[in-house]
Amino acid sequence: MGIYFKEEYAKIYELNGDGKVEKFQYEGGDGRVEYLFLKRDIELSEGRYYDITTPYGYGGPLFFPESSEKLTKLISNFREEFESYCKKNKIISEFIRFHPILRNHRFMERYVKTINAGATVYIDLSSEEEILLNMKRTCRKSIKRSMEKGFKAEMDNSNQAWDKFIDLYYMTMNKNNAENYYYFPREYFENMRALLRERALIFKTTYKDKVVSAILVLAGEDGIHGHLHATDPEYYRESPNNILIYTVALWGLKNGYKTFHLGGGYGGAEDTLFKFKSSFNKNGALEFYIGEKIHDHKVYNNLTKLHEKKRPEKKGENLEFFPLYRR
Repeated sequence: MGIYFKEEYAKIYELNGDGKVEKFQYEGGDGRVEYLFLKRDIELSEGRYYDITTPYGYGGPLFFPESSEKLTKLISNFREEFESYCKKNKIISEFIRFHPILRNHRFMERYVKTINAGATVYIDLSSEEEILLNMKRTCRKSIKRSMEKGFKAEMDNSNQAWDKFIDLYYMTMNKNNAENYYYFPREYFENMRALLRERALIFKTTYKDKVVSAILVLAGEDGIHGHLHATDPEYYRESPNNILIYTVALWGLKNGYKTFHLGGGYGGAEDTLFKFKSSFNKNGALEFYIGEKIHDHKVYNNLTKLHEKKRPEKKGENLEFFPLYRR
């Protein structure tokens, strides 16, 4: 099971105020399904309603069929029970960020609106030769150049390393003019360390004893994920992240992990960030899908109208956002 499917991970976002962690489980003769999500309150004059969403990252339902022949029936039975659960619990809408490596969107296409939201990149950790072979030549040259200049990368999970990572992370968010949500408070990182323990790791790049870039890596059973990245703006031209990503990949290989998932570009776009990540595996692009489902159209539409009445500037804006009433 990947790190994003663990309740400890979801709990971080409950503590961040993103909703209450719930896990829906289906079990029958055809197999079982586990579906972890955040349930968010919506107060209306006629009562309390909810919507559900994947915690930041990747997720969706996990299917464990008794056999491959029973998978279709398992999905159908799970979804039938889940629809009843949503109706009973006044859930208006459902938003899913599917896992690019597991590709679990394939099992939900008949039941939710699935949308290709771009691409992400992974590194195959089969061997050191495979890691280097899949890299673009410019990436290998950048790593070599960094080593020759004296840049060094290593894992450092000390308190000081976490503090430095957080400082660099805020600097990076400032440079990118990030949305307010992504300025995670320090309590977010403290909760992550407390809940994930050795599964949350800091790797850093140093130059002349100064930390110039860092990455927060989350470790599951088979794969590792580059969760958040941070770089000192003064050192962007020196490409300190190339040697950093390479070091994490080698650590993952040494510790028996099969994949290192880097994520995608900003907002799913194939931008400069995506191109940078792609340089580590020219054959490593993975399609990323999201899922949308309106469970109560009447309340959804009324809530959207109410939202637009309170914030008229939002009407007609960002219509691809889901759910619309949370624009």
